[in-house]
Amino acid sequence: MAFNGIGERESLWTISLGGDFNCVLTGTERLGGPVSNAEADPFQACLNTCGLTDLKATGAYYTWNNKQPPETRVYSRLDRMLLNQEWIHSFPNLFANFLPEGMFDHTPCLVSESPTLGIRKRSFKVFNIWSTTPGFLECVNTNWRNSVYGTKMYKVVRKLKLLKPVLRKINRDHFSDIENTADISHTKLIILQKEMMSNPGDMELVRQEYEANQASRVLLPPITKEEIKDIFFHIPNDKAPGPDGYSSKFFKDSWDIVGDDIIAAILDFFDTGQMLKQLNATLVTLIPKVTRPESVLQYRPIACCNVIYKCISKLICNRLEGVLSEIITPNQGGFIQGRSIMENILICQNLIKLYNRKAVSPRCLLKMDLQKAYDTIEWDFLRQLLKAIKFPKQFRIWIDHCVTTASYSLNLNGEIFGFFKGQRGLRQGDPLSPLLFTIFMDYLSRLQKYTTEDPNFRILGARKLSYGGQLVLIKAVLKTFHNYWATMFILPSGVITRIESICRNFLWEGGAEYMRSPLVAWEKLKTCGRTESMDWRQHAYSGYSGLETEPAWIKASKRLH
Repeated sequence: MAFNGIGERESLWTISLGGDFNCVLTGTERLGGPVSNAEADPFQACLNTCGLTDLKATGAYYTWNNKQPPETRVYSRLDRMLLNQEWIHSFPNLFANFLPEGMFDHTPCLVSESPTLGIRKRSFKVFNIWSTTPGFLECVNTNWRNSVYGTKMYKVVRKLKLLKPVLRKINRDHFSDIENTADISHTKLIILQKEMMSNPGDMELVRQEYEANQASRVLLPPITKEEIKDIFFHIPNDKAPGPDGYSSKFFKDSWDIVGDDIIAAILDFFDTGQMLKQLNATLVTLIPKVTRPESVLQYRPIACCNVIYKCISKLICNRLEGVLSEIITPNQGGFIQGRSIMENILICQNLIKLYNRKAVSPRCLLKMDLQKAYDTIEWDFLRQLLKAIKFPKQFRIWIDHCVTTASYSLNLNGEIFGFFKGQRGLRQGDPLSPLLFTIFMDYLSRLQKYTTEDPNFRILGARKLSYGGQLVLIKAVLKTFHNYWATMFILPSGVITRIESICRNFLWEGGAEYMRSPLVAWEKLKTCGRTESMDWRQHAYSGYSGLETEPAWIKASKRLH
């Protein structure tokens, strides 16, 4: 049976339109040519009227180009697949794949259904530019005044959640979906960089690539209301938001509306020592340490905390910073007010210089590198240490709650995955973590000092090692240093000879000088038994031997030697 009313019939329509529309929607959908409002505005108005949106797509972003030389090449997104919401709900796994165009000027489009793809749900994030929208504060005010019942902290969390659909609508209506625009800018950047690789001398492409790169980069004294507001307004606007998606600029722009509730929620934490798990949720983002990371170890996990939690953490930090200089020994220079880590560097340099003085007593310099230091902090030890320092009980409760109630989700390609509790460690990105870690390092320093003052303490010297032990030390340490420099510089023959001399003398005497005849010739030791070769001259030029093509300067050095 059919409906008679127009509205009833429209509710059943599933509309899909696909093909060459010979028109673009925004200026970012054309590369190499201008886009006028007369071209884009009518098309956008038509899509809004019909309630159509782009189908999730993969493959080429620009679906047409004029096949001209690079200097006159124009790319446009003319082909698209448009659906209404009824179609999307009926076929949620549908997607379009724009294939290479080959000899043609348009890219073919293949529409198919994937059982695993689905519609990608982006995590919510506030963009600072939203606050420039006319009527922004009135919109926030209207929705913030809705009645919510519960604790003060729950009211804030609930109101922020109810505000998200309203802010998403502002994004769609006034900014043409900023996140999609950022993706377009990134695609434009990739295309320009590919052109630059084939045309490295084209300065215009270099200029455009730079502009695209910029676009694709589109952050126990009584606690007073003034202090809370001051902390909020000192958090940089562009700091990455936490899982709730709200940046500090949102709170600054709407402070007259949301400020009282935010202050009440924060004061409630310091009164009760309890925090909702939503506020202490953390978004873990992996930041590469190197240009081309190849393993997980080459990423640095950064914890993006919610802005409200950052304010709570900074309030605790303000109080902790005031006492650290009194309880931390002077040799700890990092993160302590009135101290600078540069002082430690200068002291270390002066100590090393004094090591060369005659008649100086035996001593050594120990450099420690703690792998995953933040991640290995045990919470039970943290509680014991803070109690031993005699911090007030309420202050310890605040710190313990901030550290131990954290939960984590992973940010992968802009989408949030998982939700799990932490078991130990401190978060990189939490303002409180560096100060707590300084307390741990101070405890380690005190242990070292206590140990060295023990009369039974002895530093293991080279003379205490067997010949086999000294041979292993040569291979594991001295040869590593040598190979490190050999991969960067052409080592002169005189330097290599000196290295051989130091290694030989260290083996027999445990020092850099040895005046007697060795027990075994050095040439035999280089390749004796099953031990790894110690031919220093061979290793001096083997730093690039694992590569398919050695640098020209390596080949030249081999011919010279």
